[in-house]
Amino acid sequence: MGQRSCERDMGEFYFSFFVITFDDAQRALDWLKEISNKCPYHDGLIQLLNPRYVASEKHLEAALYHVFLAFKEHRNITRSKSTEFLVRMAGSSQIKEAFAMLGINEKEKTYLGVISSNIASEFHELKRCIEEKTDNVLWKPNLPLYNNINELMLIYSCRKTNIEEITKKAIEKIAYVEVL
Repeated sequence: MGQRSCERDMGEFYFSFFVITFDDAQRALDWLKEISNKCPYHDGLIQLLNPRYVASEKHLEAALYHVFLAFKEHRNITRSKSTEFLVRMAGSSQIKEAFAMLGINEKEKTYLGVISSNIASEFHELKRCIEEKTDNVLWKPNLPLYNNINELMLIYSCRKTNIEEITKKAIEKIAYVEVL
């Protein structure tokens, strides 16, 4: 299995991300359900995202930071950290909108998986469990996954063509969720 590790200790949480491909949306949903049932995590999250909307690793990091902070301060919009992560990544307090934008759908076969926990041992166990139960995972891909700078510019209303500026706009959208 081709793998590169990306683990960050943010002082508040650990996270890693990976690329995974499925034949169809139902298999992606089944995999997510199976991993959620078999791999223990109580204070963390696992989520599959449409990679077209992910600008950079900093984009993921900012969304995760806001998820864990929201739960710590009891300002979360959703009941689960996995759904809260989708909401934050979408920059919208509307859960349905977040799932439509970033969730599993029939058009995508390739997803960006994200795991995170603020407990180191739980994070490492979740990562180990995914590695044991899945053979088509590539850890720590370069982001953005696709060469879709123009698409990301439109999504995040950015006039500049560099990924750093697009990431700043994406992070601003994450911060707006607090205001909405």
